[in-house]
Amino acid sequence: LLIAFILMWLKGMSANLLSLGAVDFGVIIDGAVIMGEGIFARLAEEHVSSEEERMNVISGTAIELSNPIFFSIVIIIATMLPIFSFEKIEGKMFSPLAYTLGFALLGAMALSLTFVPGLSASLLRGTLREKSFIVGPLHRWYGKLLDAALRNDRKILIGSLGLLVLSIIAAGSLGSEFLPHLNEGSLWVRATMPMSVSPEIADSTTRSIRAVIASFPEVRNVISQNGRPDDGTDATGFFNAEFFVDLAPESSWKRGLTKEELIGGMGDELNKLPGIDFNFSQPISDNVEEAVTGVKGELAVKVFGNNLQIL
Repeated sequence: LLIAFILMWLKGMSANLLSLGAVDFGVIIDGAVIMGEGIFARLAEEHVSSEEERMNVISGTAIELSNPIFFSIVIIIATMLPIFSFEKIEGKMFSPLAYTLGFALLGAMALSLTFVPGLSASLLRGTLREKSFIVGPLHRWYGKLLDAALRNDRKILIGSLGLLVLSIIAAGSLGSEFLPHLNEGSLWVRATMPMSVSPEIADSTTRSIRAVIASFPEVRNVISQNGRPDDGTDATGFFNAEFFVDLAPESSWKRGLTKEELIGGMGDELNKLPGIDFNFSQPISDNVEEAVTGVKGELAVKVFGNNLQIL
């Protein structure tokens, strides 16, 4: 991880939830575990009697295991290559993690091939025994299981193919969207009034919007915010009003509406208020989209040009 932090610093990345949130420490230490266990097992098997023989066993085992460790880590890094091609919100959210995990795996590979053999040469001395009171019973159980699998190799193959076919059939019924929309059980409604609206009119309009939203029986509670937040992090004025709409569980909706139909009905009623643009989202989704893209909405059009009059 220290190597990953150094490479992140060189690339100008920060250590945050997006970059470190799902780093798999088990994957990172796999190469070191394989190298250390391989050297330990070989030393316990060879029963070396001199320092020269011990060093030869360690170096020979390290060379023998270097190829599988190198290519296994390279394959894991290669599986993350599609993540680097992500764009928009998916790219902003997942590419830092791919970079961090890739940097950590590169560091783990370098240390597994250099530091772990050197550390083994320093620490693994004297008489070594590979088996213990914990590993011994596991080896015996695994040996019996392996013998049974080898005696029934055809059944194992047929069963594996059957599971593969079932997984392919099940995959066809899964969604194909990489970052699907999650139902948060609530709505986040943003109302954009004319920029020149006065605080008094904005306040009365906000109360009217809140009353319209609360009139729907599927709504449990409505909390509104007019203008910028108290911490001043969002530079906006009284023309901007935001509403947190707490919805009852869909199983209790007596009219049998879907969430999309409920949003459509709210939009029809709210659009009767003149001069106001409404945007429907969800609290977490709205915060993520605004923090990552700077756009207050799921769909936006950005127009670029050198001539402001033409634009």
